[in-house]
Amino acid sequence: MRILGLPVLPGETIKEQLETWNISVKEFSIRMNFSEKHIIDIIKGRVEISPEIANRLEIVLNISADFWLKLQQTYILSLIKEKEEKEIEDDEKILKFIPYSEMVKNGWIKNAKRKIDKINILKKYFAVAKLESIEKVEAIAFRKSQKYLSSSYSIAAWLRNGENKLKEELEFPEYTRSKIKNYLIPEIKEKLIFCSDISKIEAELKTLCKNCGIHFFIISHIKKANLNGAVYWKNKRPIIQMSKKGRYADIFWFSFFHELGHIYNEHSKKETIIESNYDDNKKFELEADLFANKYLYPKSYKKFSTKPKIERKNIIEYSKSENIHCGLIVGKLQHDRKIPWSYCNDLKVKFE
Repeated sequence: MRILGLPVLPGETIKEQLETWNISVKEFSIRMNFSEKHIIDIIKGRVEISPEIANRLEIVLNISADFWLKLQQTYILSLIKEKEEKEIEDDEKILKFIPYSEMVKNGWIKNAKRKIDKINILKKYFAVAKLESIEKVEAIAFRKSQKYLSSSYSIAAWLRNGENKLKEELEFPEYTRSKIKNYLIPEIKEKLIFCSDISKIEAELKTLCKNCGIHFFIISHIKKANLNGAVYWKNKRPIIQMSKKGRYADIFWFSFFHELGHIYNEHSKKETIIESNYDDNKKFELEADLFANKYLYPKSYKKFSTKPKIERKNIIEYSKSENIHCGLIVGKLQHDRKIPWSYCNDLKVKFE
């Protein structure tokens, strides 16, 4: 029962019956064998109509117990519906901040036209009862910075896709830290550094990481989630999640080794560490950069980069002598401002 769209208390019907039969609350409490306070609590809705109360109402007011129980159930359902309607309004406000179309395009979720259908699809995707819970549930480091507020839902959507992929990898080896230096890095340098096929790199890297107990995913890019990669932990195992966007191999490999540095140094097992174009030079980031520089590039790089003039032929000869792709050296020299950003870009590999 609803009046002007509002749920009606079962107690209102009891009150109407008392007025119809001119029965006072005191008399009614005696007939019901309850205290006056208990009767008032029932009328005010502070006490729900239980089967026991419904049976007594049937005896005293000559209206079936089923009627009273259904009335109580209808009231409860009305309250739930009213709450859900309010929550839908709140969800619709958040919906406009979520990159729904991009998520559909990437194949993460199904398409829908009605807002309510979109909301329900997103709730299932993020595993939340309300969309406003997304930022509360996603324990992500970017929440600490004002830089990411405008794109937080895009980042959350991107990160969640990796978490959803974990469901496909239930059988997984335990994480072995020592294998990062003893197995993973040597295998990458031997088998993948010279590869220009990102699909092959992804498949091989996934296998190599799995052998170390590390989950690895390359996730489709989301425009507002300006991320290169992220690291987080689930079930005592680390996850490296990297963005699939048009990028050069040197950036990809540095980002991967950077994320590997976060894992090896065990920087955070409770929060997600994200790497973007806007990272602050905090302790963890500096340590991860040091790890990447140490294990991706040759020890002799520092000496080579201090030459007064570095020409194309020098880069090619040096890369060949150190058995490393010349594109990685070009990217490193550009980053270190040893050569112009436009110099020798043809030596770099860009993934499609």
